[in-house]
Amino acid sequence: MSAVSHELRTPLTTLRMHAEMLQEGLVAPERLPVFYDDLAHESVRLSRLVENVLAVAQLEEGRRVLQLRPGDLAAQIRDIVDDQARHVERRGFPPVELALPDEPVTVRSDPQAVEQILVNLLDNALKYAADARAAGLRVELAALADQAILRVQDRGPGIPEADRDRVFDRFYRVARERDAHTPGTGLGLALVRELARGHGGDAVAAARPGGGAELQVRFPLASAAVRPT
Repeated sequence: MSAVSHELRTPLTTLRMHAEMLQEGLVAPERLPVFYDDLAHESVRLSRLVENVLAVAQLEEGRRVLQLRPGDLAAQIRDIVDDQARHVERRGFPPVELALPDEPVTVRSDPQAVEQILVNLLDNALKYAADARAAGLRVELAALADQAILRVQDRGPGIPEADRDRVFDRFYRVARERDAHTPGTGLGLALVRELARGHGGDAVAAARPGGGAELQVRFPLASAAVRPT
């Protein structure tokens, strides 16, 4: 509750302060676009935080059942990345580099859960690779014999080997001085793993070749047996 309350307070403070300044006519006309952009950004941030908290609570209480149906995972990923393009640009990053197979990658998935997985992975990369914006982010999908592997890569500081499993624990955050003021509750990656396992897959963290972090989510292909855990 302490972690979540702290994260709620920041966007709410910005929203209230900006709204009051606009209401009182204290914003110069040339500054209006900046204020509107801040309002939109903080609203999205607040919405995602609330969605993550609710999703974790629903999974914990057994009230969320994933609706798995066959679909092209590559097409879903492309659409989600396109939808997030403005958010990525607003954070000062170049467009996400996409590497997707030419052929459809059919998995049994819940589209809303896939969106939550990828949006949380992108948000995580945008937060922790902020000092390496120019290098951008890369999203790729590979289809192997019985599974599809989604990879989200950045050129940030990476994740220490000792923390690569723990980052998927609820409320856990890597203890680094440089990240002390980076916003976050430690729920995003926990939700990613729980949703991945709900598809019969899993989520893991690795080092990106050449430096940075690589977060992987594995989905069984539609032809493979699905055993949710």
